[in-house]
Amino acid sequence: MTTLTARLSVMQRLRTRPFLRGLVLVGPAATWLFLFLAVPLVLVLVYSFWTYRPGGIMEHTFTLENYARFLSQPVYGRILWRSFSVGLQTTVLALLLSYPTAYYLARRPSGSHLLIFLILVPFWTSYLIRIFSWMLILMERGVLNSVLLGLGIISQPVRLLFTPLAVVVGMTYSALPFMILPIYSVLKGINPDLIQAAKTLGANELQAFVEVTLPLSMPGVLAGSVMVFIQGAGNFLAPAILGGTGADLMANVIANRFIEAFNWPFGSALSMVFLVAMLVFLLLVNKWAALESIYGPNK
Repeated sequence: MTTLTARLSVMQRLRTRPFLRGLVLVGPAATWLFLFLAVPLVLVLVYSFWTYRPGGIMEHTFTLENYARFLSQPVYGRILWRSFSVGLQTTVLALLLSYPTAYYLARRPSGSHLLIFLILVPFWTSYLIRIFSWMLILMERGVLNSVLLGLGIISQPVRLLFTPLAVVVGMTYSALPFMILPIYSVLKGINPDLIQAAKTLGANELQAFVEVTLPLSMPGVLAGSVMVFIQGAGNFLAPAILGGTGADLMANVIANRFIEAFNWPFGSALSMVFLVAMLVFLLLVNKWAALESIYGPNK
């Protein structure tokens, strides 16, 4: 009885004190984010203002040299732009492939669960293995070139591997579930009576889609696009394996500065610049289409 009474007392306190209830519910997640997200980011910010000496020596001396180096050397600006460009190309291509698939799944009367299961199957395989599989497909004597040569479409192998195209293709393949599932979820929640009402008022199938389905599906499109863009612009493995040295993105340059050059201050500065650039992108998206309307509850 004493234990039961104590539990009831705790529950009563949680009901009467919203702050305490919120602390109990949010506290564990907030603590996790603070320890493994906020603290590392602060450390990276601190490192970015330290001085680097040849030989991997870091001096605890404040300097803006690392940021000045980024601004003074155009190559890093080009790599940052390439990262955003590849992220945008991946997003557009994934959207063009995903929307028809999600629309078909949402309008399918039955059997969509099996297809969704098949879409999720690649997640059971290591991302590294999936990227290496694209090497076998795109290499000079790979699957794709062998098929094209066998059909007589080409007379000699086409260089596909170690190109920006290979990077976009590999990342698009990995990003498809992140685009399909949000769009499918929103399309599945659209009331069919709204589409039927549009047709009753004289709209044909295409007009009903353009005037009703497409606008109502935009939260899913935007949610998927944001996730795919962030994943594409910050990808590391696909550019390193499929793109070679000529298609490095910002993540590859940052990793190189940390792991190979041992220049942690400059690598930290590049990380902070990239982080700020991504935050600016999210702010622009939020200004164009409020993020709470994408991820929040429909009103």
